[in-house]
Amino acid sequence: QTPQYTYGISNGSNVFPLATTTSNKEQWFYIMSEFNPIVPAGQIDKIYIKRSSSSSTTATYTGFTVKMGMVPNTQTQFANNTYLTTLQTVVPSGPFSIGPGNVDDWIEIPLTTPFIYDGTSNLVVEMSQTTYSGSVNLRSVLSGTTNRRIHGGVNNPTGSLTTGPKDLGIDMETAICDTVDAPPNWGLIDSILSVCINSDFTLEVTELIPGTGGEYQFQSSSDGNNWNNVGTTNTSGSMVINNMTQDTYFRVQWLCNGVVKATSAAIEILVVEPEILSAPDVTRCGTGSVSLNATGPNGSIIQWFDNSSGGTPIYQGGTFNTPTLTNSRSYWVAAVVDGDCMSDLEEVIVTIYPDIELNLPDTFNLCTSPMVPGVLDAGAHANNPNYLWDDGSTNRYREVMQAGLYWVEVSNEFGCTDRDSIYANIRLNPNVNLGADTTICKGAELILDAGGDGVSYNWNTGTSDRYLSVSSGGTYSVIVESGNGCVVKDSITVQLSNDEVVEFDGIHVTNLAARTFKFELINPQNAEEYFWSFGDGNYSGDPSPAHTYAQSGNYIVHVDVSNICGSVYDSISTHIVSIEEKEKEGNIVIYPNPSRDKVTIENKTSQLIEEIKIFDVHGREMYKKDLKNNSNTNNITELDISFLPAGMYWIYITTENERIIEKVKVIK
Repeated sequence: QTPQYTYGISNGSNVFPLATTTSNKEQWFYIMSEFNPIVPAGQIDKIYIKRSSSSSTTATYTGFTVKMGMVPNTQTQFANNTYLTTLQTVVPSGPFSIGPGNVDDWIEIPLTTPFIYDGTSNLVVEMSQTTYSGSVNLRSVLSGTTNRRIHGGVNNPTGSLTTGPKDLGIDMETAICDTVDAPPNWGLIDSILSVCINSDFTLEVTELIPGTGGEYQFQSSSDGNNWNNVGTTNTSGSMVINNMTQDTYFRVQWLCNGVVKATSAAIEILVVEPEILSAPDVTRCGTGSVSLNATGPNGSIIQWFDNSSGGTPIYQGGTFNTPTLTNSRSYWVAAVVDGDCMSDLEEVIVTIYPDIELNLPDTFNLCTSPMVPGVLDAGAHANNPNYLWDDGSTNRYREVMQAGLYWVEVSNEFGCTDRDSIYANIRLNPNVNLGADTTICKGAELILDAGGDGVSYNWNTGTSDRYLSVSSGGTYSVIVESGNGCVVKDSITVQLSNDEVVEFDGIHVTNLAARTFKFELINPQNAEEYFWSFGDGNYSGDPSPAHTYAQSGNYIVHVDVSNICGSVYDSISTHIVSIEEKEKEGNIVIYPNPSRDKVTIENKTSQLIEEIKIFDVHGREMYKKDLKNNSNTNNITELDISFLPAGMYWIYITTENERIIEKVKVIK
């Protein structure tokens, strides 16, 4: 018979999908405004396909299946070569036979499950079979039908996209809605029970109810009791809900000619509003990884992003360990609920503060002395550092005098802290003290002593001895190294005045009478004041005093001669053998004087020399020689004085009955 609504112009022929085992599945795309007449809303009970050749035999098929579905009328062709999978099965898989027929006969296919058409959408029809005997070729529409047919194997998810849907006929159930009842359990599809806040979604009825005059009214309620219409009635059985902001109940009513015939059960759609509950900023001292933490509502998934616009997450989970960071930066985090509801992105700031880095050596050798303690240095650091040593001191440097383990902790204004320890080995510095800066008179000699603790001495004059004789102005310095490797440097500035020191060559004694002697200096220079001590408790301030001894005996006479440059204590003394003797028995002669390296002592007396000592001008003993057991007659004695620094020295010669003191000058 002739269908109620038809499409096609009988200008093509094709064996797919009924006369092949390879392209035995096809989907056809129909723009419903091209049917004649235009198909109204209603229940499709039958469809028809048209023969393109005659046949006198029956074609038999197994696995014969028909599916149908609707797409928006704004879509005019298949989007790609992928088969649509949302179609409704209207003829389930099973056997199907087509009898003999002529060219352009319509082949009637009753629908096991009628298809409800909404009257506005475009239509997709799928037909397939698995095996066949006999064959039927079908009419196809070729021109102006780009991308409106997909063909391929029944088990393939994709096929070949080409022109030409098959000629199609449709029969509709056009009963008036008053004669139709709503199916059992008819209502809203409840596949959507939650949506993201401020999102849009579509409500749809489980199936369209056939019959002319039928319409659908969607309703909403905040409590499930009081209902309000959503939009106006329609025949499509669907309604777009925009910008959901709160949990809402929905239901749908079926109206026949404006009268409510059925009201569905209500469904509640929940609004999901995910949020980040906590995502604290984090700080770190120095380069490294940082652990970021965020929490969201129960059941939410935490996603991390490296930019403020989101995009693809870089990590998923409540705790995100960043890669190594050298500078401050931000990350962004969001909570995701139900797979697609995402909260606003929240910024998490990672601040990298400059770190404190202590690098003290494990062991440090310190040379110390009571006046110069060892110093430990914690180093200079940026950003207002604070120092704390193990003894509670808060300076960069710490003085130590004892060996041991010491530690220091340094922090900066950002709270970054480092701690390190060091073991100090303590060694004693050589004791070097050249004294305060001073002034000497012309002709004076100042002996500088670098101390006896050194194993090497290095004066800035080039001298390497312990002592340095100074007779001219200047700054003199010495570097002294002790046996433990400690080195100390000291210096002194010596100024030379215009005044000259006292000088004389000795004491001349004249026997004036019994026990009376006159004492005077030999060749005195620059002498201003005199102080004589006669050895018997009597004294005189005269330049050349005469003194009478009360009784005979041995007396030592001393003289102290001074001027503005200071005093010279002459320990060259006259030893009185016998006050009654008017002449001394011979004398002792020292030559050469001055001398560089050796002096000769010639003994012209009848007494044997028992001991020889040499003293410097400060009274320090520089040399000693014992001659008591010497079998020599002591007439000639040679002394090696090359070890003495340049300067003036006193030679003490002790005989059996007296002590004779003579002055000798050493030159270099």
